[in-house]
Amino acid sequence: MTLTIRKIVVFALILRLAFVFITHFKAQVTDDAKGYDTLAVNLVENGEFAFEKGAPTARRTPVYPLVLALVYSIFGHSIITVKILQSLISALTCFLVYLTAKKIFSETTALYSALITSVYPFFIYYCGFLLVETLFTFVLALLIYYSIRSLKEKKLALFVTAGILSGTAVLTRPTAYLLVAFVFVYFIWFFSKDSKTLKNITYMILAFFIVILPWGIRNRITLGNYNFTQSGGMANITASLMAIEKIENGQDPRDLFTQKEWQDGLRQYGYDDKHYYGVFKELFISKPRLFFKHAVIKFCRLWRPYPMLSKINVSWSPSNVVVIAGFALYDIVAVFALIGLYLNRKRLNDIAFLLIPVIAFSLVHMVFSSEPRFNRPVMPFVIILAAYSLAALLKKEVNEHTIN
Repeated sequence: MTLTIRKIVVFALILRLAFVFITHFKAQVTDDAKGYDTLAVNLVENGEFAFEKGAPTARRTPVYPLVLALVYSIFGHSIITVKILQSLISALTCFLVYLTAKKIFSETTALYSALITSVYPFFIYYCGFLLVETLFTFVLALLIYYSIRSLKEKKLALFVTAGILSGTAVLTRPTAYLLVAFVFVYFIWFFSKDSKTLKNITYMILAFFIVILPWGIRNRITLGNYNFTQSGGMANITASLMAIEKIENGQDPRDLFTQKEWQDGLRQYGYDDKHYYGVFKELFISKPRLFFKHAVIKFCRLWRPYPMLSKINVSWSPSNVVVIAGFALYDIVAVFALIGLYLNRKRLNDIAFLLIPVIAFSLVHMVFSSEPRFNRPVMPFVIILAAYSLAALLKKEVNEHTIN
């Protein structure tokens, strides 16, 4: 680690720790954070992956609750320790962004990428909450970095590492499944005439399945089905379509979740994906336009350039300031990234591993839940393209046409 990038990483860590300690005693563990915390506590106290003792669940994938449980088993139920760990992980993500950008572009672009990542408000923000975003961003950055190294160096150990990271990514958040599929397909296509490397790719895919297999077996034993993701996905899609239907009928979509029919369905079927697949299929066949219309709406929501002001307290609290600053910087980064994409339009093969995560996550969230925070894990790759534009604007970018 060079002196300059070391300074950037330390600077990033200081910013994150400062935010964590300023906001820690005012923050409450609620909603999704409460769910992760409850799972971790039950793992430590009862050895069960469950929200309630004796009621195993697959409503969350296991990696983040396991990380929390590890921290709790060592330091006790210490939320602040988790936040400090997340600050360190987020600072290390800056270093991974630097390494990735350097592999694709130049040292200058790599340093700009790391610097933007270090001050990017949303990366700082999520260090202060018990949410999966910080860890997931780090795992994806690792996966893409090792995928790029595998592409160039063709070493078996790198392919196996990429396979292990692929499995870890989908068990951190299942929205990574499409990304992993795209990575595998890209490798097979790129090395289609290289039999030796295709063998390494086979080991990579095998490593992926070895990582996710225990989760599927656990779910088969405790819940009766080989679920390699998390339950509730189909309920999510179905609810989205029903909400759009309500909007078109001039009704408040939030009423859906308080209706007796929906509540009775949850009590009877829980988050049984098989049941909700049937409901979704019936709704899709009768009104396919709803699905595609909602897909466009979700895409726009995922990459929305402004915050939902109705959800932000107007007070000048540190969290609110960071969120507003986050959207402001996000807008600038997005514009520069689009310029970077245009400048690299003739070398798409070289920047493929920057585009694959963005495309995969856009497609996934056009189907499942969509809101701006779900694009955070792929923002490092958007930032790299933006940093390239900045370096080119300042005439400091080296004109390279292959991954170095």
